[in-house]
Amino acid sequence: MQSIAGAKQAESLTFSVIIPTFDRPEHLRGSLESLVKQQFPKDRFEVIVVDDGGTIPAQTVVAEYEQRIFVIVYRQKRAGAAAARNAGALEARAKYLAFMDDDCRADPEWLRELETAFATGTC
Repeated sequence: MQSIAGAKQAESLTFSVIIPTFDRPEHLRGSLESLVKQQFPKDRFEVIVVDDGGTIPAQTVVAEYEQRIFVIVYRQKRAGAAAARNAGALEARAKYLAFMDDDCRADPEWLRELETAFATGTC
């Protein structure tokens, strides 16, 4: 059951960024670092990392970022990137879903521009 504080936080979230990963800690670190640099309020997005059953736990990397952005990790049995994206979407609490792979780097304006595109209907 979600607390009132958790419910209020969920209501304020604009984006859930979902990142599937499998045994690529350096790639994941780069993705998370790019999300730290977002020119978008940190309290308006969450990051959901889905560890697709790798031998190197993604939690090790995620722990480095927990004080900088709101990031959580879910671990599942190996099922592939698409299944990991779907699992992350099921856990998402924000109004919009945004997906990136662990070897991608988000432009610092990415979430701000997405929000503008949704607000103006240009996406």
